[in-house]
Amino acid sequence: MNWKLIVGLALGIAVFAACQPMQTNNSTPPSNNTAANNTNTSAPKTSAPTDLNKLAERIVNQSAGVKEGENVLVGGSARDMELLENIVTEVRKVGANPLLEINSDRMAKRSFTDVDPKFDSKEPKLGLALAKVVNVTINVDSQETDNLLADIPPARQAARGKAGQPVGDEFIKNKVRNVNVGNELYPTSWRAERFNVPLADFAKMFWEGVNIDYTNLQATGEKARAALTGKEMEITHPNGTSLKLNIDSKPAYISD
Repeated sequence: MNWKLIVGLALGIAVFAACQPMQTNNSTPPSNNTAANNTNTSAPKTSAPTDLNKLAERIVNQSAGVKEGENVLVGGSARDMELLENIVTEVRKVGANPLLEINSDRMAKRSFTDVDPKFDSKEPKLGLALAKVVNVTINVDSQETDNLLADIPPARQAARGKAGQPVGDEFIKNKVRNVNVGNELYPTSWRAERFNVPLADFAKMFWEGVNIDYTNLQATGEKARAALTGKEMEITHPNGTSLKLNIDSKPAYISD
């Protein structure tokens, strides 16, 4: 479970709400903030080589196990709007309540470059409130730019992280279920370059992996989780390796 993403999803709504203008003025000059304007918003788009309707149905019903009456926080970027719309529709089809948040690299960057640092440590009241009412989060990786916040002072990022920690703790406390499509492997140009794989091949591998039979995957995950119960685990190998670990009171979590 990637709780960092959940916190970002919840806090992103707070940032989005805080950054909305009170009124529109078409004569307002464009921002001169070079750092924010240089954010890569024209990265090559890759269409998913899979059935997005079927994928959304699997995510909602199999992976997330959304039930009637539950509140579901859905997040992603405009790049994947078709998939996000399908997910929201599937959530509604089971009688649950979806809340859709749209993220972008530009908005994430400007939340630092255009927002006073004094707000970095502000209590994330909206995120905390969401953690008390949301039952499921479904996030589609939205990062397009590598090292997006590399030029943001570490102290500011640390302050945001510290302020957001209680939100993550609240999600965990309330046992909010989380599904993340991407898990920091969503096919982008910079990730394909990092793994030295053509983008088209990278995208094909990713979407084929995403669109597998989740029932079998979950069954395999449950077997692995069950094997990690007990007080002690021993790892052995024919080469003589024998490593014993104390796993008492350390519940296993499966990220599938």
